Amino acid sequence: MRIMIADSHPEVRAALRLLLEEDSTTWIVVAEAASAIELINRARSANPRVILVDWGLPGMRITPMSTDHQRLDKVMVALKAIAPKAKVMVLSTSPEVKSAALRAGADAFMCKSEPPQQLLAAIKKLEQELAGEGTPPWSKLPNIPIEPNS
Repeated sequence: MRIMIADSHPEVRAALRLLLEEDSTTWIVVAEAASAIELINRARSANPRVILVDWGLPGMRITPMSTDHQRLDKVMVALKAIAPKAKVMVLSTSPEVKSAALRAGADAFMCKSEPPQQLLAAIKKLEQELAGEGTPPWSKLPNIPIEPNS
């Protein structure tokens, strides 16, 4: 599965890359970004399936002093337009921002203080959701034999 990491700290991106690629032989980090602009530009060509985005990524953060209260929403809308099949997980040091991140369009939220195993489990859940989206709706219908007309 193709994963993209967006965090302004190179050490965090390196640690996440190492954690993800060591845990699974099917996961590969296809792109990294250090700002919202890089996130949008690199997601365009990387075609990620899961995007991990730091809430504090430069260009995304909404502060009380911000004049553009819709900035995070705009970044998420652009990201969903560029990578419509990707799942976006917001990462943050503040659990209080979870509802704002989900309202803005994130598919999942994880607090950075959680153990690495929880992050991996959350990504595996997103991977399962992505796999389920490829199943045609009619495949979930019961298998009812059709009797020929006599």
